[in-house]
Amino acid sequence: MRYHQYYEQKNKKKSINTKLLLGIIILVLLGFIIFNQSQIPSKTSISVAKNLTSIPINSTVNKSISIKAVYNPTSYNGQAPVIFTQTTTLIGNIITTNNITILLRGVVINTEGYSLISGETFNNQGSIVPGLANNSGENVPYSYGGSGGGGWAFGCGNAAGGSTADNGGATVVTGGSGLNNGFNQAAGNGASGASPVPTLNNLDIQIMYNNSMQQYLKGAGGGSATNCGSIETGGSGSYGVYIQANRVIAGMIDTAGQSGSGASEEASGGGGGGVILISYGLGGYLSGSYNYSGGGAGIAGYGKAGIGGPGGIIIYNYSSSPPITS
Repeated sequence: MRYHQYYEQKNKKKSINTKLLLGIIILVLLGFIIFNQSQIPSKTSISVAKNLTSIPINSTVNKSISIKAVYNPTSYNGQAPVIFTQTTTLIGNIITTNNITILLRGVVINTEGYSLISGETFNNQGSIVPGLANNSGENVPYSYGGSGGGGWAFGCGNAAGGSTADNGGATVVTGGSGLNNGFNQAAGNGASGASPVPTLNNLDIQIMYNNSMQQYLKGAGGGSATNCGSIETGGSGSYGVYIQANRVIAGMIDTAGQSGSGASEEASGGGGGGVILISYGLGGYLSGSYNYSGGGAGIAGYGKAGIGGPGGIIIYNYSSSPPITS
C-alpha cells in the first residue's frame, strides 16, 4: 500500500512539472511573436508617408518625419526646408510648408518678381534684390509702386527730328511731367503709390497673386528724352517683393528704381521703386532694413529730368489663415 502511494505522489509531481514547463514554453513563444509584430510598420505610418504631398501650406508636418532640405533652388513647391547658401536667381516661386532660410550674409536672392512663401519661418540673413522690370516709360495702373520721373530735353528745335521729353510712367499715382525746352529747369518727379499705406485683406492678396503679383507691386518706368536724334532711355522701375510666412525675419531687401541718364541737352527720368509686401501669421514679424527709393534723375548740361517715385512697405498680419495656401 505504501509502495503504491509513493509512486502515485511521484507521478503527480511529474505531471505538474510537465505542465509548468509547457506553460513557460508557451509564454516564451507569445513574447517572441509580440516582439516581432512591434517591428512591423503600422498601416497608419505608411499612409502618412504616402500622403505627405497632400499637406496644405498652413499644416504642421509631423516633426518625427525627416524631410531632406533643398538647397539653392531656382523654383520650388513642396514640403522640404529650403536653404540658400549661395547667390541665386529665381525662375519661379519658392513655396514650401516648411522653413525658408537665406543662411549667410552676402548671399543675394534675385527674386526677379517671384514670391517667397513659407508655412513656417522665413529667415533672411542675406539680402533680397528683386531685379528691374525693364519697363522704361511703362504705366502700371494698378500698382502701389512708385511712378516714373519725367524726361527733360532742350536745344535742338526743329532740326534733325527736334527734341522730345516723355512723362514718367504712372502707377496708381501719376508720373512726373516731361519738360521740353526747359532751360535750367527740372522735369516733374514721380510719386509713391503706397502713401498712404493701403489696407489689404486675404481676398485682396489672393486676387493680386492670381492676377500676377507684380502688376500691383512693381514701379513704373521713367520718361525718356530725345534731342537731335540722340536718345536717353528712362530708368526702369523695380520689381516688388512678396514674402509670406507664419514667422518673418525680414532682413535686407532692396527694391530701388533705376536711375535715369543724361547727356548735354537731354536727360531721362528715374524709374519707380517697388513695393515690399510682407504677410505674417501668429509667429510674428521682425522688421528688416529696406530700400525702396525711386531712381535718381538724369542730369544734362542745362537742366535735369525727374526723380522716380519711391515704392513702399506694406505689412499685413493674417493671423492663423494665410492668403496663399499652395
